[in-house]
Amino acid sequence: AIPGVYTFSMSDSYGDGWQGSHIKVTVDGVVTYYGIPSPYDSDAERNSILEPFTGNDSSGDATLTIPEGAKTMSFEWVSGDWPSECSYKIIYTKLDGSNEQTAQSESNPANGEKVLSICQ
Repeated sequence: AIPGVYTFSMSDSYGDGWQGSHIKVTVDGVVTYYGIPSPYDSDAERNSILEPFTGNDSSGDATLTIPEGAKTMSFEWVSGDWPSECSYKIIYTKLDGSNEQTAQSESNPANGEKVLSICQ
């Protein structure tokens, strides 16, 4: 694992949230989910798993801090409905706020684990 602050900068081209699509992050066996909540009542259950999000139905951000001492991390895209509308960037900064960089950027992501590119 690489300690730091990971900001998920997300957008939906149609403007109705990700409808179940999300980024699944596992750090030392603890799983969290990041995505744009859907405004539809039918997606309430899928929205309930998402970490706090700041934004609207079209775009916004969420953050994850991986602390010093963490051993493992993985990032995975999981498609819901209409993944072709989804795009995101994962922006990495060191815990002290320095060294900001884009570690991953995708539009219409394919399912599966993602390899982040982080220069320390």
